[in-house]
Amino acid sequence: LQDSVYMSQEMKEFFKKRLIYIRDALLDKEREIYQNRQRLSVREVDPVDEGINLEIEYQENLFQDHEQQLLESIEIALKRIDEGTYGY
Repeated sequence: LQDSVYMSQEMKEFFKKRLIYIRDALLDKEREIYQNRQRLSVREVDPVDEGINLEIEYQENLFQDHEQQLLESIEIALKRIDEGTYGY
């Protein structure tokens, strides 16, 4: 198949917009997590709350690691669409 048949301009725009939407949502979530951490760090907490906060922070760190990998993949995909080097 030729690239023009495989992926029309309309399809490329659709996927590009979708990837940008996902990227922006991930970045919004990252900002939200950062703001929550800032808010929690200024409060004085008891040991139980501190333990809960540490567990939440651990889960957020795992999520952010996954998000970072996804963001990198999205950026690569967007670059490949722009360069015309996308594939199956």
